Amino acid sequence: MRATSALLFLVLIIGCGKQWGAPDGPVTLRFAFPGENEELKIYTELIRTFEEKYPRIKIKKEFNPGKGYHEKIKVRMAAGSAPDVFTYDDEPFLSLVSRGMVLDLSSLIKRDSYDLDSYFEQNVKLVTYRERIYGLPLGGGPQLLAYNKDLFKEAGLDYPREGWTWEEFLKICRELTADSNGDGEIDRFAFEVSGWWPYFLPWIWSNGGDVLNQGKTESVINSPETREAIQFYIDLKRKHNFAPSGSQVSDRWGKMFPLGLQAMKPVGPWDIPRLKEEVKFPWGVVVYPRGKKGSFLRFSGPCYAVWKGTKHPEEAWKFLKFASGKEGGRILAESGFFLPPRKEIANSRVFLSTPSAREFLEAMELARIQPIIPQWYEMSGIIKKNMDKVFQNKETLTVALEKIDSQLDNLFSQEEARRPGMD
Repeated sequence: MRATSALLFLVLIIGCGKQWGAPDGPVTLRFAFPGENEELKIYTELIRTFEEKYPRIKIKKEFNPGKGYHEKIKVRMAAGSAPDVFTYDDEPFLSLVSRGMVLDLSSLIKRDSYDLDSYFEQNVKLVTYRERIYGLPLGGGPQLLAYNKDLFKEAGLDYPREGWTWEEFLKICRELTADSNGDGEIDRFAFEVSGWWPYFLPWIWSNGGDVLNQGKTESVINSPETREAIQFYIDLKRKHNFAPSGSQVSDRWGKMFPLGLQAMKPVGPWDIPRLKEEVKFPWGVVVYPRGKKGSFLRFSGPCYAVWKGTKHPEEAWKFLKFASGKEGGRILAESGFFLPPRKEIANSRVFLSTPSAREFLEAMELARIQPIIPQWYEMSGIIKKNMDKVFQNKETLTVALEKIDSQLDNLFSQEEARRPGMD
């Protein structure tokens, strides 16, 4: 009887080990990520270093340049052929999590006493859903304003500094916007105005407004504070002509700042390597101007995550810990491509020696995460559809925000009735 019990116990132990994908032989993990050559170089080095430390685990790169990466991952998950490990941007991440496509890491984090306090709070919030953890931070950072020092000098202006106000921003924009060749047409602009609504957020927050309530259960986009902030932002282009229109930009969208035709531009840490290559004039970065409630910055950052259908969760977890840990974090820090999510590495000489690193690090005190919900795509579609009409002068901002407000609340009520809560 004792021999039978011992044999049964042994079988159970072996079975549990195989269930969690811990075979004795080599394991190959598929690792997917988007981007361009800069990202490919970073992750190639990350993989090389990991495989040196863990020779039993091989990483197969699945590099996805160009557009459509997030949708490809979602489709492959639905088809049961997704990569074991992948990177994903913060905005659409919860749409995967809420559909049960991502491995819940909470029990592994607890088992290994994995220290989440070593990360910036903003990064941890982006991988948290209903108090469970579904990824490990990759990087990211707050969005600041890059400025052309030569154009400021030419206009006789001091460089902008933290604490400048909306009013000072308007005065500076007025001085920087010019008809440089005297043909009667403005050809040098102070700023750029994007129709993508997350770019409204620093202005909305600094004016005391928001898009969703604190619980992210209803819209507050039609509040007086939010309406006033968006109107201020739109007027930079439509009323004051401080920002170019589509026809004025033509095929130079995204190139106006490097060409010296635009004095200020929103940038994140991920933009710095490209600016370093493209921009030939001296430039700096500064926090957004202060409104009635202060200065706040939009924080964005991708993460590493594991497909729930992986056959190798233990190995995938080991790769995540390495990539998001001190060793992987240092590789990322050397590139200057993101603000490292670990506070220790962000404060290290390795990262602070990269361009504008200290400014991004100090700006974390003002950084807020975006109002991200599982219905991100649906919410963004509603806002874009209505705001496009405003930018095209087909509808007033007041009418557009009333429609957005109503449509978002309708979206939330439909989703609440349709989707059961996750356990």
